[in-house]
Amino acid sequence: MKSLSINPCAGFQNEALLVVFGIGVITHALMGCGGNGAAGQAPVGPQAPRLVAPLSTAAVTSRRPTLRWQLASGADGAHVQICRDRACSTEVAAFDVSGASGAPASDLPVGVLFWRAYGRSSGVTGQLATPTWEFTVGARSAPVDTSWGTTLDVNGDGYADVIVGAPFASTTFGIAHVYLGSSAGLALSPAVTLTAPGGQYSDFGSSVASAGDVNGDGYGDVIVGANGDAGGVYVYLGSATGLASTPAVTLINPDGVLGEVGGSVASAGDVNGDGYADVIVGAEMANALDGRAYVYLGSATGVASTPAVTLNGPVGAAGYFGESVASAGDVNGDGYDDVIVGAGVSDSFDGGAYLYLGSATGLAGTPAVTLSGPDAGGYFGVSVACAGDVNGDGYADVIVGANFVSNHDGRAYVYLGSASGLTSSPATTLIPPLGGDFGQDVASAGDVNGDGYADVIVGASVSSLAYVYLGGALGLAASPALTLTDPVVNTDGTVNDFGLSSVSAGDVNGDGYADVLVGSSGSDRTYVYLGSASGLASAPGYIVSNPGTAGDGFGAFLANEVGGVDVRRGSLRGAHL
Repeated sequence: MKSLSINPCAGFQNEALLVVFGIGVITHALMGCGGNGAAGQAPVGPQAPRLVAPLSTAAVTSRRPTLRWQLASGADGAHVQICRDRACSTEVAAFDVSGASGAPASDLPVGVLFWRAYGRSSGVTGQLATPTWEFTVGARSAPVDTSWGTTLDVNGDGYADVIVGAPFASTTFGIAHVYLGSSAGLALSPAVTLTAPGGQYSDFGSSVASAGDVNGDGYGDVIVGANGDAGGVYVYLGSATGLASTPAVTLINPDGVLGEVGGSVASAGDVNGDGYADVIVGAEMANALDGRAYVYLGSATGVASTPAVTLNGPVGAAGYFGESVASAGDVNGDGYDDVIVGAGVSDSFDGGAYLYLGSATGLAGTPAVTLSGPDAGGYFGVSVACAGDVNGDGYADVIVGANFVSNHDGRAYVYLGSASGLTSSPATTLIPPLGGDFGQDVASAGDVNGDGYADVIVGASVSSLAYVYLGGALGLAASPALTLTDPVVNTDGTVNDFGLSSVSAGDVNGDGYADVLVGSSGSDRTYVYLGSASGLASAPGYIVSNPGTAGDGFGAFLANEVGGVDVRRGSLRGAHL
């Protein structure tokens, strides 16, 4: 058998190649231009850097985003490729740069793109590439160049996937179904069904979320809560073959007692800027109902099993701090992700929401901003989310729901980010045309019309409605652009909890527009509404029916997460108190 060495600059575009001709084997080991090496020898030249930002599956605020990496010993720069696909068969930009960061020279196309880097030293490009990461480019560049959020893509194909919890499935202590996106849209049958390992904790699937990329391999990971009794949380890893069906790590209640750990879970983004996604877990009944939230850090080996930071609710408030948790995105543009935690019962049900800032040393243990309920007894903080960037200034904004205002009509409040951090007064107050627990669920909708501004969705499940509000240069519109109604109307007048859970789905069909999910647990369905240049469709493009048993809560808890979107969907406490 004969082995031949191939020049990677001669038309192979740095792609791995293995061709078997029966009598000879041609090998190519990802050699960059200027690299050298012979077949059968160890690779030579600078080692690959380690990618740091934007996190894989994040959204960037600039059409020319700054990419960051950590150089290997002996390297002085990098060769960067940005491509349309994970295999990098369609390259859209490439550049050589000294140091540990760089940006493309021209605007990148809108949509999901992939990137990887090779080490360089004294003009020589190494042979080995980093893992391939992905990010989403919006329609416009903001004044601030940063990134945040995560789109669930468990198999790394560039299409958004979704996860639907069904925590009341009695025979399995709860389940969660993962559905894959594709060029044909969202699959109607689950690719993976997750069950509570050994039935260890009940209500598995009571919270579900994209975890981001916790181990830096470039694939989206998943976090699932099981808040029965003491509660527990499970992290599942994505890969080229999809999501693993067994958890990589189980996060047990740090207090070891009743706390409903896992009633809310979320990606925290990257709170310490190390290039690995972190997660946050709420425990609303911990510490005598004051509540807690725990932040766990990602690493090359995955999520740590012990929290790096414990956030405590106000002492003696019995406020259920941690009943809602979310990444806030990057509210001050410093390059570190921040988090927000809700406590709807605090201050005699006026409620509160607490913003914590990330930094090079990790997440602060004390809030930088405390948001108070503007309306007495409103249950402010029952839901919290990053709204994305609703006014296009490059800073992440947040939205907080208060579903008890005006005798359960409800309200939602949008707070803007800035160079000095999050404002303490709402820029926009959303008042529904028809209430009914409006604000019990709030989320970013992504950018449903492709105009470069983030939009939001707010559910009103008692009225079986979900409202979509559009962002713009002046901020979020105070009136809904679209009201989604339950496709199933019961003749006996009962409702199906349509809108109890409503989130961005990401872009499930790859057309460049964000889509949304709305759950309807009473009818055992989840509806997918598709975005377009004219906005969100008023009729569902896909209907996902419960593959399990009626009444198991299918559709009450949904997740993707785009642009920093909140992750816990469907606080049954807020809906039924």
